[in-house]
Parts: sequence; structure tokens; C-alpha cells
Amino acid sequence: MNKEKESKFLRFAEVLPNNANTAKILKDREELAMAKAEREKALKQAQDKEERDRKKERDKAAKEKERRDKAALENAKKEAEQQEESKRLDGRMLIFLQKAQDNMTPKEYSLAGCNLGGPRTQIVGRILAFNSSITTLHLSRKNIQ
Repeated sequence: MNKEKESKFLRFAEVLPNNANTAKILKDREELAMAKAEREKALKQAQDKEERDRKKERDKAAKEKERRDKAALENAKKEAEQQEESKRLDGRMLIFLQKAQDNMTPKEYSLAGCNLGGPRTQIVGRILAFNSSITTLHLSRKNIQ
């Protein structure tokens, strides 16, 4: 059998006598072929699993990148909206925010009647987070439902 593995020549036909030794040789060959098929099948399954895992990782990374990009775009949009809104602040609100930044506000202040939309509220919150001079801020608005 080792001679067959080491042989450089390819046999086209083989004639074997019908005896116990031939049956053993044929059985060994069949076992070798089955073992080789099993190894190839296991190797193919391992390669397929690796490919599925790589594809899953690529998909996961792509989704994570898309999520990060979407969050960054949303943050940039929100920041641009706040910048635009802060440029358009009206008199009383602008004066209040300037004083709040410098910690020069009175203890109590009222923004009643001022237009407080989403971006303006965020601007006020961001500035008041570091303000220590104001203790009470009244935010009453008309037509709150």
C-alpha cells in the first residue's frame, strides 16, 4: 500500500485475484477514500463557517459604521440648527444669554413671552449648566397643551 502512495505512475486498470488479501486491500482503499472525503467535507464546512463569520463581521461593522455616521450627521445637523438659531436670537433673549454666560444674571429671571423652540431651549440649557448666579428661571408659555 505504501508503494502505491509513493508510485509516480498512474494505473489505468488493475487486476487482482479474488482472495482475502485482495478484499483487505480493497477495504483499506475504500476506508482511505472515505477518510479523505470526510476530511474534505470537514475542511469545506470549516471554510464555509469562516466565510459566514467574516461576512457576519463585515455586515456588523457596516451597520455600526452606518449608525455612527448617522449619529454624527444628526449631531452636526443639530449643532448647525443651534448655531443658526443663536444667530437669530431676539433682543431680550440675547441679553439674557450674554448675562448668563458672564454669571451676571439676577437670582430670579423670567423668559415668559419669549419664543422657546427646541434649539433655543437647548442653547439656554447649555449656557445655564455652567451658570451659578441664577437660581430660578420661569419658563411660562402661552397655549401649552
